[in-house]
Amino acid sequence: MWTQAFKLGVPMNKLDDGDKLLLPASALESLLSQSSANSFEFGSMTNASNDSSQTPGLPSPITFEIRNVKARNVIYGGVKEFSAEEGLVHLPQWMQRSLNLETGDTIALRLKELPKGQWARLRPISADYKEIMDYRAALESYLRANYNTLTAGEILNIKYGSNRYEFLVDDLKPEKAVCVTDTDIEIDIEPLEQGTTLAHEQNPQTTSILASSQATDQPLNLGQSIDRHAATDQYVYFHLKLDSVSSDLELVLLTTQGNTDIVADTEKKPVLSFHEWSDLTSKEEKSIIIRASELQAKDTLYIGVHGADLDADSKFKLTLRPALSSNSNQMEVDTNTEDSVECENCGSWVPQRTLPLHERFCFRNNVRCPWGCGAVFKKGSEELDNHWHCDKCDYCGVVADKPKHQAYFHQERECVCGEFKCDSIIDLSKHRRTECYQKLIICRFCHNLVPQEGAPSTAHDKLLGLHGHESYCGSRTIECQKCHKQIPIKDIQVHAKVHQIERQARTLPPQCRNVNCVRPAASNSLKLCQNCFGPFWVSTNDPGNIKLIQRVARKYHSQLTSGCGRMSCKNKFCATATGETKDPTEAAQILIPLIQSLQQQLSSKPSQPILYLCVDDSTAHVRSLGEALYNMVKQRYDLNWCIKAVQTEKDDLSKAKDWVENNAPLPR
Repeated sequence: MWTQAFKLGVPMNKLDDGDKLLLPASALESLLSQSSANSFEFGSMTNASNDSSQTPGLPSPITFEIRNVKARNVIYGGVKEFSAEEGLVHLPQWMQRSLNLETGDTIALRLKELPKGQWARLRPISADYKEIMDYRAALESYLRANYNTLTAGEILNIKYGSNRYEFLVDDLKPEKAVCVTDTDIEIDIEPLEQGTTLAHEQNPQTTSILASSQATDQPLNLGQSIDRHAATDQYVYFHLKLDSVSSDLELVLLTTQGNTDIVADTEKKPVLSFHEWSDLTSKEEKSIIIRASELQAKDTLYIGVHGADLDADSKFKLTLRPALSSNSNQMEVDTNTEDSVECENCGSWVPQRTLPLHERFCFRNNVRCPWGCGAVFKKGSEELDNHWHCDKCDYCGVVADKPKHQAYFHQERECVCGEFKCDSIIDLSKHRRTECYQKLIICRFCHNLVPQEGAPSTAHDKLLGLHGHESYCGSRTIECQKCHKQIPIKDIQVHAKVHQIERQARTLPPQCRNVNCVRPAASNSLKLCQNCFGPFWVSTNDPGNIKLIQRVARKYHSQLTSGCGRMSCKNKFCATATGETKDPTEAAQILIPLIQSLQQQLSSKPSQPILYLCVDDSTAHVRSLGEALYNMVKQRYDLNWCIKAVQTEKDDLSKAKDWVENNAPLPR
């Protein structure tokens, strides 16, 4: 059995997600050498279905028993690359901690083939593990990408979105160490006893604002006001269920102490750098108007109040109410009557007769904002001294607003993706919500919370709205149940639509014009099948179909007076089917309208004759089953398709029902 000792190299961040080692190239040469000499003694667990590209004699995947030579600690792992320096092995840092290893210590590696895992019991260590919406999808995706093995007692550090969640591998089957590559393993999640979970570790890329978030979501109802306080640089969160909201909404934030910001989004926990609606001014009363049209197809509105005062907690009152209509907001009192004149100093409209008196007082006591915003102040007042205009944009307020305004709107900041820089936190938020490749999305294919990655690179992906991750994830193939071709997951809906269009375009060949027949029509003047037309065929020329009609009349007369003699017959113009034998006179009275109608049908273009002829027992049986199926499917499909289904499935009604529901054109 292959065994070799190595010195532990320095930690490498690229190995920390998973259980894979970095080995020197000589290790691969040694493995191949022993493999070619047939020196491996693998047991019955060898996977006989290894990929043909795998080196003969080596297991797939290659897994090792990893041991600290100074202790009895053992763990298992796979191999990532054979690119380490000679004599060194690099391990994930969690493995080093588990084995109590330091850089430079000696490690013994032994080639060890592990059984395929069948069952695992995981216990969450992170307190907020329930934020993972789909445990199976998250664990399956993470293990598939990063792990070859699982060992009982190890701790999995699963990345989900921008957070990490720890799970203890409590138990495994069939053994305490198993291989998880190319296997379907059943996973049970059982929480630890209360009080033993630990606060989860935030991803270093997560913003410090989100990491310091203090509040759980509190429900907020329409028409409700809530008084709360927000600690410095922390958030208080609220949420509104939108199932009963049909009008525009207005969020009003009244700051009673300190300074606050309000942000809102349809995704959980909006922050300054990731939100859709906001008011980031320093006004005591802030408001956000959210149109009902912007909330369509959304379940919940999330509101965050941020404590922006750097020195103390901030107190606020949050009110949610229906927004006033635009007409109400625009109602203004028209005071500039025909005899009114605008004051040149303050801009107000006064009666012309009192203008001199008003102007003498106004010019003596008032002054208009020198920066052009139109505000009027009393000369020498504190309000005038505190009035401030930003020299980089159109914002105006008081001098105390300047630090916050500069920090929010004129301070360079860089997105976590490293590819976008801006001065405004609003622009940063817009970038992070739209084009940032680190934006978290629920992948429509693997159902995991993952970064969306790069913009669509092909016209195909652009049409489907797929960014980098979904384009890659959706490239996996599955078998189409219809045509049994391997189709990329991202194309399966379009592929299914093609099948649907093909199904709707299907047609049956023209059917025999005998209403009791089930066969396709042949090429003849009556458009009957060959069986039904046989008695009427003659080799002589018959201009105007006179002789043909005479033969049809004789056939009808025979059916009405004598019948066909078949007990299965259901022809309403047959004495056997009706049980009533007609005399020649009665038969003539019945057949004359039929013949007259037939003559008209044959002379019309295109001709669509309708005949009522007796058929053989097998044909009658198929038609009877077709009519039964037609009623079974509640007449949703054409009768001829029901007959086709019965013929295809050899008179098996159960299979015929499945066939018609899968193949017949859907009712329009």
